Amino acid sequence: QMITFHGFGQDQRSLCALEAAFPDTRFLHLDLFFHGDSYLARKHRPLTADIWKSMFSELLTKENIDHFHLAGFSFGCRLAICCSSIFCENIDGILLIAPEGSRVNFWYQLSVKLFRRIFRYTVTRPAWFFHFLKAIRRTHLASENLTALATWQMNSVARRYRLYQTWTSYHRLLPDINQWVQIMNTHHIPVIIFTGNRDFLTPTKGIKDICKKITLASCHQLDSDHRSLIRMSVHFLQTKQRLDHFSNEWYKIVLFR
Repeated sequence: QMITFHGFGQDQRSLCALEAAFPDTRFLHLDLFFHGDSYLARKHRPLTADIWKSMFSELLTKENIDHFHLAGFSFGCRLAICCSSIFCENIDGILLIAPEGSRVNFWYQLSVKLFRRIFRYTVTRPAWFFHFLKAIRRTHLASENLTALATWQMNSVARRYRLYQTWTSYHRLLPDINQWVQIMNTHHIPVIIFTGNRDFLTPTKGIKDICKKITLASCHQLDSDHRSLIRMSVHFLQTKQRLDHFSNEWYKIVLFR
């Protein structure tokens, strides 16, 4: 059994590609809140570890799931990391693709911790934000790719609303990475991480540093940008190449049995 969490702006179909790499595995693809048909009631906002634990426990009971693997892409890796910390007794392995949850990026801190009210205002009046992005681009404080992505995410009311609701609803569900590493080592949980050498959203160096601290971990940098990394990761898995820290037998029987 593998439970997947897609990235921001996607839906549960986005990680269906993993099924080609694991044809004998039963998948449960979940929508993030405010994505697909998923919605989070106001009484549960913002999400806390206790609320998330209660919700996910209900899901496991409903689906009759005991032990399982987790997979996440980008923002979805934050949920995979949180789940593996809370349900460590039930986790058999974790697959993280471009893990956003391994670090707190500048844009998240800017939107949630410093200017939450301004961000809410921007949902309906975004003109100032686009002027701000132009100034950022001119002064080279952020890459053109990053500012282009920010422009696309903010250029419609629906996308601005989803961005605001998602980031502010999840802002308390931020994993303690040092604690997570300790839990992975204590419970001997295997972790496979994929990064892209052209992925400007999730810098590889910091992720590799984290990976080195996990006893049963393997980090692979692929020739890919952020958008293509799911496809490239599936291709890598399908080729059945030997992983750095796992023999083929361990990879097939233990990590994704």
